Amino acid sequence: MSKVEYRVNRRASRRRPPKGSTKIRCYRGPMGLGPNMAVSALDVSETGAAMVVKVEFRPGEELEVNLEGVIHRRPIRKMGTVVWCMPTSDDFFIIGVKFQGSLRYADLNDLARP
Repeated sequence: MSKVEYRVNRRASRRRPPKGSTKIRCYRGPMGLGPNMAVSALDVSETGAAMVVKVEFRPGEELEVNLEGVIHRRPIRKMGTVVWCMPTSDDFFIIGVKFQGSLRYADLNDLARP
């Protein structure tokens, strides 16, 4: 008899792909200072995001994420904590970020595809 393995989805909210018009910026540290480290967003949810970045981050590191959609006059600023980081084959890194506080559902609908 074979053992069936499966992973439990422990996410607090469903991930959604960003709209083509969504822009993401990522700044190291809680003050949002320094150069933008983000290359592109991979997915967005009410509680976090996954993105391609230019440099390696350590799990537990704090950062500021700015998200912009077509209807936003100013970026939506969310503080976050890096949950995981993995290298890509083209010298970038993919990180998973958990937001400190949830993204409003209306903002999520403006930034992500259903």
